[in-house]
Amino acid sequence: MPFRDWLGQCQPEQAEHLTLQLARLSHASPADPCPATGLAVDAEGRVLFGPAGGAAAPKALIDFVLETAAREADTPSARFFHAMLHGNRELFGYWPEETFPPATRPWPILSRACRQRLERAIGTKATFRPLQSGAVRRQAVLRCLKGTGWSLMPFPWRVDCADGRQFKLLKAAPQNRLRLTGVAETAETLRGLPFVPAVLHRDPDYLLLEYKACKSADYQTPAFAPAFGKCLARLHSHEPGFLTREQIARMADGYLLEIERYRPALRDLLARARARLLETAPDQAPTGIVYADLKPDNFLMDERGEMFLPDKGSYQRCQLLDVFLVGSTLFDKLERSAFRKAYLANGGSEVLFSDTRYLHIWNAIKMAAFFLRIHARFSRANRNKQRAYPRWSDDKIGQLREWTETP
Repeated sequence: MPFRDWLGQCQPEQAEHLTLQLARLSHASPADPCPATGLAVDAEGRVLFGPAGGAAAPKALIDFVLETAAREADTPSARFFHAMLHGNRELFGYWPEETFPPATRPWPILSRACRQRLERAIGTKATFRPLQSGAVRRQAVLRCLKGTGWSLMPFPWRVDCADGRQFKLLKAAPQNRLRLTGVAETAETLRGLPFVPAVLHRDPDYLLLEYKACKSADYQTPAFAPAFGKCLARLHSHEPGFLTREQIARMADGYLLEIERYRPALRDLLARARARLLETAPDQAPTGIVYADLKPDNFLMDERGEMFLPDKGSYQRCQLLDVFLVGSTLFDKLERSAFRKAYLANGGSEVLFSDTRYLHIWNAIKMAAFFLRIHARFSRANRNKQRAYPRWSDDKIGQLREWTETP
């Protein structure tokens, strides 16, 4: 179907699939023919080119896609896809140039006008405390502004009201409002789940969220595994979908080519990894919403033993289930029998407890590409951070070698 029609009804699991295909095409030679105005998408989410057009790749293609997505962004699916494009702009070989005059740079501040708008929405005076240090926030901004940039997530703030109420605020700037749009669309999808922070007020440049002053949940306690299993089962079943083996292969090709650009000596290993991924992946792999950032601060527990997952940016749609959990330190240390019992009792499937080799390989491919890409975006001023990303990418490449060579 034509790209415009696809935008209005695309399934969440196809958004990342098409984004990765477009990112690959954006690295093509400018001389390669690419009729952007004849762009179409088939039933499996593959990019097709019709007879119209005749413009050159990659510039005309990406400009056409961005302009069309912005113009047609009147449905939740189109808004989500548009936000995903901007949220993954570092993947693209070409991206329209953006200028950031010093006066409009997205420095991590709350203007007086924004504070007044928030206080009117809350109905009382409030104080606003950033949840990240000024140095961390400023460094994130500087990284974002380098080249096409590492797309910038909204910054978190805590809101303490004069009447004792507390909220959490996600604040965006004009340059990264589309990232906030992506978070807002995901939040709408998750509305009603008790362990997900509710959106209390929405503005073009902020989200005001529910805040719970719970204690951090310790995964070593007996209560953690069943509570986590209950939350995760409900989360995974909330927006079910699937990717075929062929779709997974096309998505992996983009990440593998990216790794090869940075590490050409790994070509043979990457070819073996692709073959092993196809060998171990099922015909249809389940997808849904996952909780990606599995660090202790992102798990809270109340007095009743109910878990709360506070990090709105950690909820990721259309991901393979559960690509971030399987093989993680948390999954290895969970009390597995209690977790499995609670997970299955609340509607989860056996997918996490069957053959998950393809998830290990997919995670290693995706994260190795991510770490190499971000390392390349750092300036010399960020040498301390630069040292970490090559080490992390080497760890993922080591995991890839291990899972590729394991019988």
